Amino acid sequence: MKNVVNIDDDSGSGFFHEKKKENCEIIREIVKCMECHKNFHLPQFYHAFGIEICFSCSSKIDKYKCITRTDCKKKYLLKDSDLDNNEPLNFMLKNTFRQIRNKKVKISIKLYLKSQVVEKSLKIWGSLDKIEEIKLINRDKLSARNTKKFEKEIKNMRFKTNQIPFKISEPHHHNFEILNDKNATGTKRCIICEKIVEYEIL
Repeated sequence: MKNVVNIDDDSGSGFFHEKKKENCEIIREIVKCMECHKNFHLPQFYHAFGIEICFSCSSKIDKYKCITRTDCKKKYLLKDSDLDNNEPLNFMLKNTFRQIRNKKVKISIKLYLKSQVVEKSLKIWGSLDKIEEIKLINRDKLSARNTKKFEKEIKNMRFKTNQIPFKISEPHHHNFEILNDKNATGTKRCIICEKIVEYEIL
């Protein structure tokens, strides 16, 4: 939408101008949201995606919503090469803060237009159902790897436990060794179960 304002150099004050200046035309362009036609569009959104949309409509309408790079990979199975190479997707930078080692650090994250991400993902995988199928397979593989890792840890724990000396609790004949027999009361210990017995020296 363009508002054109014509400005005439004639002031109407009655003074004679030595040289009449040509009328000049000032063009002021006011860009409104392509959806609601009320609010002004977001410049950063337009520069990134070429879409004249306001903040309110970009938040309400699903096809104008933005998602992070992490969600592009997890939800739509896109790789770094899909995002950065071979018809790379446009993105918008957003500054945010994260707590790192008890300090707030300012970082920039990349936001991608959801509709463009979905379109790129469909070109690769064919359909949303196929994407969900692949995600399910990946979850099963991850679960299997975690189970295998857990079983390996249990096996290692059992192996280490078997290497640790332990006291015999099963019935057996004690085989004592004398620890002290110089006092009125002596002590002896079983070399098998390490049981200590006190006895009187006659």
